[in-house]
Amino acid sequence: MYQKVLKSIKDKNMDEFKEFLPQLQDINQKDEEKERTLLHYAVRLKREKFVSALLLLGCKVDVQDAKERTPFLYAIDRGFVTIVKKLLAFGSDVNQTDDYGSTALHLTALLNNVKMFKVLRAYGPDPTLSDQFNDTPLTLAENEPIKTKLQKYHRRYCDWSPSLFLKSRDKFQSIVISNQTKYKIELEKLTPGDIIRYDENGLTKKCMYKGMQCMVKEITRELTNEMHTTISRDIAIHLRASHPNILKIVGYHIGTNLTTNKTLLLYESCGYITLKKRIAFLKNKKQKLDIKTILSYAKDIANGMLYLHNNDILYRNLKTQNLWVTTNGRIQISDFELSRYYKQRQESQVGIVLTIDFNNKIDLAPEIIKEGQYSNKVDVYNFALVLFEMITFERPYDEYIRTEKWPKILDLIAYKGLRPTRPKNKNIPTQLLDLMERCWTHNPTHRYDFTTILDKLKTIKTKK
Repeated sequence: MYQKVLKSIKDKNMDEFKEFLPQLQDINQKDEEKERTLLHYAVRLKREKFVSALLLLGCKVDVQDAKERTPFLYAIDRGFVTIVKKLLAFGSDVNQTDDYGSTALHLTALLNNVKMFKVLRAYGPDPTLSDQFNDTPLTLAENEPIKTKLQKYHRRYCDWSPSLFLKSRDKFQSIVISNQTKYKIELEKLTPGDIIRYDENGLTKKCMYKGMQCMVKEITRELTNEMHTTISRDIAIHLRASHPNILKIVGYHIGTNLTTNKTLLLYESCGYITLKKRIAFLKNKKQKLDIKTILSYAKDIANGMLYLHNNDILYRNLKTQNLWVTTNGRIQISDFELSRYYKQRQESQVGIVLTIDFNNKIDLAPEIIKEGQYSNKVDVYNFALVLFEMITFERPYDEYIRTEKWPKILDLIAYKGLRPTRPKNKNIPTQLLDLMERCWTHNPTHRYDFTTILDKLKTIKTKK
């Protein structure tokens, strides 16, 4: 059956492909000779429709063949820009290496492929990595214009990302270590309850702890060094943030495995419901958030974000899934795994270059998609999308995720200024819609900061 499906790909016969593929037991099956999957062949033959179909069906993106090459590296080597975009959007590691230790940036430098470089740059590749011959992408770039572009990217990356990240990582971990006795969880006094949320790192449950109602997050991802850094970052910011619109941490336990000694983060109870779930509940009941509630929530979010920015914290994860609604109707911000310490000292500084989480594609600001460098104005852009979701109960472009149209939507957002259609709702004040559109404007310097946002929100009147 594998050969029949492969033949349909080679012959560009989509009808036979759709007929035979469901009969294949393992979509990631490899051939015996070259150990290639169907995705390998679809990429090598530049069968874009088949590549999209295989990705949508869950085909693994970074499987190696006998030559230790993945579909992603074949697409880079052949200069298939559109296919590379698709593979990256579905989770390909931008820093993966071949058997010579070469990354996609190395290959792009050798090929002098500027279009490919622009695509890769949006995903934050590391230009400092060396291959087996101790060459970096920059040392391999002999021709213009790729050499100049790599020099510029290398300078920005080295000026900001490594030093900033390492300093932040050491600071986060030292905070966690110094407070572990004070915030130690007495596991025998913790009684977990029902699950109330899943996310990419773990699940959150109701619980009782020392007679108090709390929430406990269990980490369910592999405890790699990177994951420990992520957990430390989340804990450290929660510990240092003292604000009514930031979720308060009660205790934590850094475990050693995912079964008998789990990593736990214990938070105060704030109502057990995220804003995303509240919106879904009201939508199911065919109800809406009234304007007074929307403004109240917006002010709480803006207050919390202003506190973070005033303390040099770039949040990068502002979405309704990470906003908790308390029992008295207030909003608290949580989940700082993606956050970074960041301070823009001069207006002339463009921003920072950091690894980008493309699992959260809908929420990416255009400057991240386009340049891979940004300031704390990306949080303002996300604030506008949260406003839109509260008003409309819809996430923009959600219907295009995991479809062939998504790369085109990303390009339109980044380069053509595509934004959601302005809601037509007579009950929503014009000033609020104007504020929303100003916050997602294309030029980051034209977006309001959260001080101005709060001032604007306070002037909006609700109808009696």
